[in-house]
Amino acid sequence: MSVATFGGPGFSTIFQGIAPEFNETALIPYYRDIYYHDPVAGAAVDISSSFPFSDMALTGLESSDLKIYNESLARINIRTLMQEISNNYMIDGQFTGTLVYDSNRHSFQDVLIHDALNTSVSPQPFHAMEPVVQVNSSGPLNQLVNSSSPYLDSILSSYPAGIVERFMSGTVVLDPITTLFIPRKGAMDRNSVSYLKRILPMYMLEKVLYRGTLTEAHKRQRSTSHITAGDDVWTPTDTELQSILTEFQRSELDPLGAWIITRPGVSIEEIRPGGEMWKWTDLIDLLVPYKLRALGISEAFLSGEASYATAEAAITVFLDSMDAYRQMLTYRVFTR
Repeated sequence: MSVATFGGPGFSTIFQGIAPEFNETALIPYYRDIYYHDPVAGAAVDISSSFPFSDMALTGLESSDLKIYNESLARINIRTLMQEISNNYMIDGQFTGTLVYDSNRHSFQDVLIHDALNTSVSPQPFHAMEPVVQVNSSGPLNQLVNSSSPYLDSILSSYPAGIVERFMSGTVVLDPITTLFIPRKGAMDRNSVSYLKRILPMYMLEKVLYRGTLTEAHKRQRSTSHITAGDDVWTPTDTELQSILTEFQRSELDPLGAWIITRPGVSIEEIRPGGEMWKWTDLIDLLVPYKLRALGISEAFLSGEASYATAEAAITVFLDSMDAYRQMLTYRVFTR
């Protein structure tokens, strides 16, 4: 925020000139780098994406009627798929997949997952209308088809005819009926937003400091020694200076401790201590609380300050509020 005498205030985003602030697709490599290398954010995504899903059973109909649904869930491997959807949803800010329908068996056979980097979603001002999603999965599919594997050939031959050829042709507009598009919504100025977006400022700072720390670690591990030789009655020659330097360098290699004899007029002092810089390790502990707050994780639970009774009371309040909300919705439906 800058205020000029003429023209009024000027606004600039926090990442203006640093990162593509309003291009979420261009920021996906940043988010994936955070997931793989940040110990706080990566662990938070893993826990959140795997914690809600466990073994499940489909009920509500007779066994004979549920057979076709259970077969579809088994082929899709819904237990693993839900975790992958949640993972992409939190990291990339969206998940896009195409359901592969087998018309002979009248069931869904698989899900073709599209990389968010190859996905384009048009802005949608109407809330109830499905967005227009364009994907280009020709690269991964070409690699799969050209892998020359008899096993893959037999598997792909069982897929519906034309499903692979269609997406290998290039950019395809997805059919809303067979499309799984799950965006993580934020403000209305973008289609989706990553769960890791709020820790981007800390990530940028850590990335610069990490590279600088790694570079300095390869340069110098100890302080620099400064040797002064000479006095009023002795001016050392270049040969004598080199001889003194050689002796001190050899003393550093002696594991038992070296003895060096010099004439008067030789003094040593340590300058520029090793590691005297702003290091990445100086900020690790300082940035952890900020990351936890940005990710919406309670520091009290991680530190052990919150008791089980506190957690149980919070869950009870949440369930009571959800029950009241359900009753309100039921009342509104029946009164209409």
